Amino acid sequence: MAGMAIAIVVTLINPEVKSYLWIVAGLGAGAVVGTVLALRISMTAMPQLVAALHSFVGLAAVLVAVGTYFSHAEAGTLDPGSHG
Repeated sequence: MAGMAIAIVVTLINPEVKSYLWIVAGLGAGAVVGTVLALRISMTAMPQLVAALHSFVGLAAVLVAVGTYFSHAEAGTLDPGSHG
């Protein structure tokens, strides 16, 4: 937990962060989805809840990768020959 707290703080104070709008929107959307799922899933269905939330983690990773790709493409730093 301490490692995640450090990662969050470092991300938020990074000078490349120009606006916190998307960060706040993502937190809000995640809180709403997580709350709705948690209220609808009984304790006996906890494995299904964990699986659903892990799916959202995978989706978040995909969105970060897409955002990074477009960021590099816009900045002109995308190297199409790089594989790694």
